[in-house]
Amino acid sequence: MPGNRKVTFSLLRGFTIRFEVEHKTVTLRVTSSGRERVTVDGVTVSEKREPSTVCTHAFEMSGGSYQIALENSGLPGHERELECSLYGNGVRIRKYRIFPRERYSFAYSLGTGVLIFLAWPLLAVFGDLLGLPQWYFTASVVIVVAVFIAFLATGPGYGYEEADA
Repeated sequence: MPGNRKVTFSLLRGFTIRFEVEHKTVTLRVTSSGRERVTVDGVTVSEKREPSTVCTHAFEMSGGSYQIALENSGLPGHERELECSLYGNGVRIRKYRIFPRERYSFAYSLGTGVLIFLAWPLLAVFGDLLGLPQWYFTASVVIVVAVFIAFLATGPGYGYEEADA
């Protein structure tokens, strides 16, 4: 997980939400297929796939009873807000509110990728007329692939904030 971000998102990997409790790292991973896995210091303590708007995971850690609750406030396939709370012995310890960033970021990324993808064949067709060297076309292919991979890796973009516990 890059840096010390508590919440990350990727189109390929889904959401990763991390809590630090009693010198242990509790992580919830939610994939785009709906599978949810809770780990404590890398050891799986709960795993399920529930097609509901609220999913809870109960587990024991350091002699205490803990629970993670994930609430989904959107329609499947759409950008949505999530709330993820960690409870210890019935008391909420921490809560994150996860929300889509600027809505244009997804369209902007997609539009940029399409524009570069369409510009590349046009340059290939007119390259001889313009007298462009061969390395130019190779570089443009690398740029198109890099933009596509970056788009898949970053996704539409989500932000998070720590809400009042």
